[in-house]
Amino acid sequence: MTRLALIAATSLLASPALAYELTTVDQLQPYEPAALQGTVERVTDSDTFVFEDATGSIRVYIGPHRMPVGAGDAITVNGRLDDDLPREVYADQLVLSDGQVVEVGRPYE
Repeated sequence: MTRLALIAATSLLASPALAYELTTVDQLQPYEPAALQGTVERVTDSDTFVFEDATGSIRVYIGPHRMPVGAGDAITVNGRLDDDLPREVYADQLVLSDGQVVEVGRPYE
């Protein structure tokens, strides 16, 4: 029974939803888990879009996944800033305005 409780507690602590700290585009730090709330400015490719909030805009890479958003959509992006140029967030999850969570994973690791 204790082992089961430990496994359950560990899985809750490892939950990706708990790892992302709400921040803004201008405060992003490389490799730090971040949650950004704003809108899709424009879709630039089948796997990339430009996200914007009140502090700026940044490219978001979703990997080899179907693009689930369009220009003007309100979203939350959970991911990490890469340290290469151009500045780009590698998304792990997109949370759509209706609350739907789209897992886009990290196939680039």
